Amino acid sequence: MLVLRQDEGDAPGPPQPLMGHQKLELSRRATLANRLQPDLFVSVHANDGPPRAHGPIVFIGKSPTARTLRCATEVERRLVRVMGGKARVETGDFYLLKNVRASSMLVETGFLSNAGDRAMLTNPKSRQRIARAIAGGIAAGLSAATAQNRGQSLDQD
Repeated sequence: MLVLRQDEGDAPGPPQPLMGHQKLELSRRATLANRLQPDLFVSVHANDGPPRAHGPIVFIGKSPTARTLRCATEVERRLVRVMGGKARVETGDFYLLKNVRASSMLVETGFLSNAGDRAMLTNPKSRQRIARAIAGGIAAGLSAATAQNRGQSLDQD
């Protein structure tokens, strides 16, 4: 399932405390995700920061499952091939990572405040490559998790 934000109320800018309407929107997303019980919840964003900051970052919760860590690592590895930069999978204290019960990750595809990243993020062909990198990383991570779970089941029999 794909859910897209319809407005730019949360557009990049200096970090701000969550306002009431933003918390409500995030709460709705978490409620929807918890109701749907996905195998993996992925929230995709474009970052903002100092102009020198660049490259993708994948954030995971403070106590990630093995599945989450595997998927995040695979997504980041593929994104770095497309976007450049260094591989960064970091823990984050984000509302959705704390409130969605499924394995979850927040993918920052690059920095809109960086000219190079912005050029890639605004180019339709580059966005397709970024989307394929994310999808490929998710597929590889879930596939590895499934294979490992099968192996554990066989070991327990």
